[in-house]
Amino acid sequence: MQKRGRPKAAEETEQVAVRLPKSMVAQLRPNVSKEIRERLAQTLFDDERDPNLRKIAGQIEEIANDVRHATGSEWHADESSHHIFIGALKLLFADLKVPKAKSSAVKMDPIAAARLLYNRYAENARELEQRDRPIKMKPRLRRQLEGDND
Repeated sequence: MQKRGRPKAAEETEQVAVRLPKSMVAQLRPNVSKEIRERLAQTLFDDERDPNLRKIAGQIEEIANDVRHATGSEWHADESSHHIFIGALKLLFADLKVPKAKSSAVKMDPIAAARLLYNRYAENARELEQRDRPIKMKPRLRRQLEGDND
């Protein structure tokens, strides 16, 4: 006779009781446990990210919310809202403190390096849109930035 119930977990688990509002549980159904595990794992992963990157991502999100409240439209759904959002981001980035340290091996002009990085990113993004599998990073990029163009 086969046992009924959930399948055995790949990793040992422990049951914990958590009180949640009914409306939140309804949003997480039908797989409440799975949803909570996945979202908690994502939160823990997010905590491992660079805190400066998390901070600027939060600032970008805050600006997007401000644009939506001020214009009544999402930044990506309205031409004027888009221009306001991009303008605010330019001001945000222009206001970032420039570190004094010079620890990288990059010899290339920063603007040229930025174009190279962005073009690689855009090419990868286009390829990803055309395929459903990840693209491997191009190993020559670091050598190009460091001026080792063998």
